[in-house]
Amino acid sequence: GNCHTGTHKHTGTYKRLYLGNDAATAVLATSLYEELPEIEYIENEEQTKTNNIFAKAVVSNKKISLKTGKQFLAFSDSRQEAAKFACYLSKSYNEFLRRRGICRIIQERRNEIVAHEYTISDFVTLLTNYFTSKKSFAKSNSDESNLTLNSRKNAWVALLNELVRYNSPTSLTALGQIQFEYKGNSPEIVENIANQYNANPVAVKALLDLLVFEIVKMGAIYTDSDSDIDDNDREYIFFTPSQRFVTYMQSSDRKKATVSTWMPKSKGHEKGYYKSNRLYYVCSTLNISEERANDFLEQYFQYLSDPECGNPYCMDDLNRNGTYVMRAKNFIVKINGFPDTHWYRCKKCRKITQFNLGHCPSVKCEGELIEVNPDNIIRDNHFAKLYMSDRMSPLLIKEHTAQLNKKESAEYQEQFIKKEINALSCSTTFEMGVDVGDLETVFLRNVPPLPSNYAQRAGRAGRSLDSAAFVLTFAKLSSHDLAFFKDPKQMIGGTILPPLFKVDNEKIVRRHIYAVALSMYFANHEDQYNHNDADKFINEKGHLEFIEWINS
Repeated sequence: GNCHTGTHKHTGTYKRLYLGNDAATAVLATSLYEELPEIEYIENEEQTKTNNIFAKAVVSNKKISLKTGKQFLAFSDSRQEAAKFACYLSKSYNEFLRRRGICRIIQERRNEIVAHEYTISDFVTLLTNYFTSKKSFAKSNSDESNLTLNSRKNAWVALLNELVRYNSPTSLTALGQIQFEYKGNSPEIVENIANQYNANPVAVKALLDLLVFEIVKMGAIYTDSDSDIDDNDREYIFFTPSQRFVTYMQSSDRKKATVSTWMPKSKGHEKGYYKSNRLYYVCSTLNISEERANDFLEQYFQYLSDPECGNPYCMDDLNRNGTYVMRAKNFIVKINGFPDTHWYRCKKCRKITQFNLGHCPSVKCEGELIEVNPDNIIRDNHFAKLYMSDRMSPLLIKEHTAQLNKKESAEYQEQFIKKEINALSCSTTFEMGVDVGDLETVFLRNVPPLPSNYAQRAGRAGRSLDSAAFVLTFAKLSSHDLAFFKDPKQMIGGTILPPLFKVDNEKIVRRHIYAVALSMYFANHEDQYNHNDADKFINEKGHLEFIEWINS
């Protein structure tokens, strides 16, 4: 029950990590969708029309290929879980598509990219054209509209996401596929700093680039135009919907939430500075004091922000108030194959990095770095296999729950039958009475409560005479699910009891009373009813008027 680490006899208590069900079931749903056949081969009709044995031999190998819609149903026990899963899976699969697009461009244009300098903006253009040709971000499988704008937005999201998450273990940088380099750190700059501090030029180059990436992590990155990404995209990439900025130092009485400070904060009357990554990087790489490191950071920020310092790739003061952003086009995209691209693995924390400071760049690690072959990084890696796939078709998923109105439910159901969307994330209301055509695959995100529920959900697949059903069930970390995981026959072939309704079930009676009361209230107060949007009722004090109406 206790954890004993190393030789210092540190003890602690083991705690189970609750990872939730969305991530695990999204991985399964993605793998399931990837395995579904996209092309169906049928016999050539000419073969059935002739009795000539020689003619049959000629056409026997000429089968006709038809593109079939890859489809499945995903069942959850509650409508909230079903609605959330639809959003989660859609976002995660779109990220796969973006990274696949980058990998396809790298594989198809490797020699061209190595031979010429491609900035992030240049790479976005390549990726936009690729996404458009593959219809990777179409709104439906029959969408024939102009997809260029949506493709360009997703291309920007793809590149910025990799730029910001350069140290994430699932990023393309960590998988040895792509690197980004700031154009302002010229060889002359690096050589001068290395000579002045008697430091390794490789470590100095890594230090300067890593300091610029601190600005990237702040979100102070600007695309080519305001329309390239929107607030939702910024929220996804930088975890904030607003454009972020960086400044030299903010005064304590005029701080802005959208502005980050570059310089370390002084401890005031005490000597020294409060800890910061930038201070740590400079001190550990150049082997200098905090005071000298602070002076180094001050001069480097001036070089990055003041054009008079001779830097043609300096930051922009968009608002002319001393708050800056770095242009994305100031970064070069470098791939595996460049003569000066290297990847390193830390012997201590095992992280992959492009920055060799003479030690691991992870704060408080300082492990030894060893160079690794990018081909060895991706070997047997689950995410690498996903990213290297050439399947660029979208996974279009919609929720189908009781919280949708009849029009939306019917619309999504019709789109699914016509194979315009690939998946429906359903709650228990989809178990009976809904026709979904010749479906063959069902995914259960938990073990159903009873064998009758399992039969109803699993029975949605394989209804046509010439089809075979496949049902995948995920067992959650609950006593119910784990019990049936050990003995699945009790669920798959268990006894199905006749339906039973207890009239003295207080929970059900309360739900009916609430439903009737709310129905009467909304019928008499149309200004409070806003279809599926409950924001006015919940957040704008509509519920207080409801309570007052009940009490009257």
